[in-house]
Amino acid sequence: MDEEPGEVREAARECAFALALLNAHDCSHAERYCIGERSGVRCGAESPWRRCRALRLLLRERARFALATPGIRERLSHAQSLRLQLGGLRGIATALAPDASPRAIRDIHALLVEARARYGSLEALPFEHIVRQISAYRGRRREQR
Repeated sequence: MDEEPGEVREAARECAFALALLNAHDCSHAERYCIGERSGVRCGAESPWRRCRALRLLLRERARFALATPGIRERLSHAQSLRLQLGGLRGIATALAPDASPRAIRDIHALLVEARARYGSLEALPFEHIVRQISAYRGRRREQR
């Protein structure tokens, strides 16, 4: 689940895009761990961790309508978090390479560095295209029994 915007877990540096990393994407700063049966991902560096958290908050703010959440203080369901993270990253990848079809992002950090270099800042990203990808993202359907 997404933690509340005010709740910071700096000591653990939990990855802002952990669900994306656990679903076939990768990052050069990702450190995977297992505690019992729980798998998780933490960030190995301070600066990228802060950048990813800032981006996730921006995505969440801009995609409120697409996620059907009235405010950014409301907790997201697992499905909403998946849509935000996977759809958001696909939207950024599509904005950078419109002709390419992003299946698996090999390095989330490199993607964000490239996006910042092209657009100047995270706030200047083309959120209308990114939110469109968030809206379009559909997870796997449950099988009917």
